[in-house]
Amino acid sequence: SRTPTMPAAAFRSSRHSLRAAAEFRTLSFQVGGAGRAGRARHHPMRPRWWREVLHHVIPFRPAHKLREAESRERDAAMHEVAEGLRGLRHHLCSVEELVAQQGTSLAAGLDAAAVARRAAQCGRNVLRPASRLLALRVASWFCSGFNRFNWAAAVVFLLCWKPIGDPPQPGNLALAVVVVLVICLQAMFEAWQQWITSRAMHAITDMLPATTAVVRNGAKAAVAAADLVPGDVVVLHAGDRVPADMRLVDVSVDAMFDRSALSGAAALSPGTTGCTDANYLETLNMAMMGASVTQGRCTGVVVATGDRTVLGSISRLLVSKRAERTILQFEIRRLVNALTTASLAIGVLFVVVWAAWLRRAYPGFMSASDALANGVGVLVTFVPGGLPISFTLALTAIAKRMQRCGLVIKNLATVETLGTVDVICCEKTGTLTQRRVAVTRVAFLGRELALDRLVAEQPPAGLDALAPAALRLYEAAALCCAAEFDALSMHLPVNERATLGDATDCAVLRMAEHLCPLRHARLRYETLLTIPFSVRRRWMLAVCRAARRAPFLVVKGAPETLLPLCADIQTGAGDIVPLDAAARDVIAATQARWAGEGCRVLLLCQRSFPDDDNPLAGIGGNTA
Repeated sequence: SRTPTMPAAAFRSSRHSLRAAAEFRTLSFQVGGAGRAGRARHHPMRPRWWREVLHHVIPFRPAHKLREAESRERDAAMHEVAEGLRGLRHHLCSVEELVAQQGTSLAAGLDAAAVARRAAQCGRNVLRPASRLLALRVASWFCSGFNRFNWAAAVVFLLCWKPIGDPPQPGNLALAVVVVLVICLQAMFEAWQQWITSRAMHAITDMLPATTAVVRNGAKAAVAAADLVPGDVVVLHAGDRVPADMRLVDVSVDAMFDRSALSGAAALSPGTTGCTDANYLETLNMAMMGASVTQGRCTGVVVATGDRTVLGSISRLLVSKRAERTILQFEIRRLVNALTTASLAIGVLFVVVWAAWLRRAYPGFMSASDALANGVGVLVTFVPGGLPISFTLALTAIAKRMQRCGLVIKNLATVETLGTVDVICCEKTGTLTQRRVAVTRVAFLGRELALDRLVAEQPPAGLDALAPAALRLYEAAALCCAAEFDALSMHLPVNERATLGDATDCAVLRMAEHLCPLRHARLRYETLLTIPFSVRRRWMLAVCRAARRAPFLVVKGAPETLLPLCADIQTGAGDIVPLDAAARDVIAATQARWAGEGCRVLLLCQRSFPDDDNPLAGIGGNTA
């Protein structure tokens, strides 16, 4: 099956919607033990305040030293979060101990009084943004960067106009007005940049569900996710998002979770009721806020809500951390500081020369207001106040040109490093594509053909009219598949219907529907047992039974895993022949050729048993 490439327009919109997830993947936590040396490494001794001020004004430290200092501050913040996660023990205790600790009941849940009491104690289940007064934000816009020098220059120009100017000169007033306009322009640009950064926080809140099913007062009801409290018993099904950090207490055998929003791993992971790892972030009996249930069902007890969740800790880091600067930005900062220091020295020197020499040697050459205005004019002229805006606009223009070529830039600061990139490695499915997979070719022993041709060869008369080879292929694809069509899209063509499930399973499902409508399979076959796909096993198994046929099993998975277990193979004509060494070489060569062309290769298998010696007899009444 082949993964189609995403069009540029769709790629841009998809990447915009996944901005927060991509930001999460830049954060990692180490929850292992740390001794005295580890704490010293994560909490370096901060320099004296006057050294910090001096380093910001005069560029003593090189760029890589500044970057190392910011990296240490960021590591210290992550270490603080890891320390909080290290003390959590919800995943280590048994279900009975957890229920006792949370003061709840799996059958009845919490009563109204307990919910109200815990809501008042823990607050709402929402991620609160960083609290900062509007006045402080406005002050930072107007007083950050070069605006501090510009404000000083504007004040001096006003003083040179009145009362120092005798008579007042309108040119000094005009200069003050121009400097204030420049300050307003830079403040507007700073506000726009902060608004762009704040959208990541809104993307996080969009990951949370609106309502969820909760057991309260002995009954299941739909409750707003923001009203959840610790101790609530939550019931989730396929397609639901996890509304809070939960300890799983009951899961179906096919329950699978998508934890990529937190871990960055695209592979689905199962859910369990028992602890699988001492690490709070790695164990499978915890479902974190932001994850989603892709298949199956589960029941969990809420252990953390709002900012106390893992996602809340990450969002606090995301909001509080400063934007990581590149080497080029550090070098520009050093250049700006050097020019600022030089211009300040020249301006002061100009005023000193006027006061010590020109004022006495040439009394009428320059007045006090003119001297101050010229000195400050040197400072304003040399300080590159428009450099940050010019730098950002230049990188934006480059990003726009790259966007027209189908390459989207998430962070403008990374544009400067693209010239040194030789190879870009990334996970393809879901990153550069739409996560839509389609079956393109099918191979039997001695015959390889496109799926369209195989479908065209089958008469449209139902299952009984399918060729033997196509019938076995259909049975394995339709019965050993964890995907399903969305009921609201069944009136659409097969390729346009919405599907629920893994991308590969959805491709196999569409292939089976092309061969014969799935409603015929539901009427003829009964699925007795399903073992879902596992990344470790690399196969999925289903035990099925037909009306006049003993139970049989079908398996779908990786060829390198299933092929050593096979003894026979069918030809394009439907004949069953022994799987000898020559046939294995043919299959291996086909797999290597398809994989080299960018295809994902699956092996579909089936095993039947004699009626008098069937180990699966009676499985319908005892699936265990």
